[in-house]
Amino acid sequence: YPTLSFSPAGGDYSGKSSLEVTITASESDATIVYTTDGELTANSSKAVGKVTLTLTDNTTIKAGVLVDGKVRNARQEEYIFHGFVPYEVTVYLKDPTVAPNNWSAVNYYAWDDGGELLGGWPGTATTTTKVVKGTKFYYRTFTIKEEGYKFNVIFNRGSGDGQTIDITGIDSDRYYEISSTTNKYTVNDITADYASVYGDVNGDGLVNVGDVNVILACIINEAYDASLDLNGDGAVNVGDVNTVLAIILAQ
Repeated sequence: YPTLSFSPAGGDYSGKSSLEVTITASESDATIVYTTDGELTANSSKAVGKVTLTLTDNTTIKAGVLVDGKVRNARQEEYIFHGFVPYEVTVYLKDPTVAPNNWSAVNYYAWDDGGELLGGWPGTATTTTKVVKGTKFYYRTFTIKEEGYKFNVIFNRGSGDGQTIDITGIDSDRYYEISSTTNKYTVNDITADYASVYGDVNGDGLVNVGDVNVILACIINEAYDASLDLNGDGAVNVGDVNTVLAIILAQ
């Protein structure tokens, strides 16, 4: 597969107000996919052969070549203009208020090396929810304060008889589910299942007509697959088809 070069390479550019970085493919007709603000996927920004980006702040550039709809030879370079910039991460918990756990409440207790983050035990009650790939999650956002900073979380029912094991070393968006029915509850990290491209229901890294066809097949067969219920209305129907079409049109 074609390879990429970055000019200049990543590094410390303190004192500069801006920097032009050129990404060049080893083959002039290769399609470059790149991003400066998140996950690199087949749906990221594209250029043919070469692209130049103007940077004015700390930036991590991720880039690869698109071959047969897949990102190949991915690499990244980090450009530093100044010190660490705090950023937010979100910790998601798959809804434990339904069977088999049937929790009556969801609390997040969190701490770092400096102490408690959400008050004393049992922490803070959390009621905010979000549907991701048809699955309901409770969630709470935290701030990564400095380089190397990590924090820890315990999910609990807000009472003395129900809590998970300690979940430690968090510094990025994470998705969890409770994996046992007795105290202390164990958890599974299911980030890989839910942090992929929204709308990519067939798992090929793209949001396209293939995903529409998967949803239509489910509708025709009068089946239900929670991973296809993109709008979270409890059914796989034309609303989910329209969700994918809206993503495709926005690309």
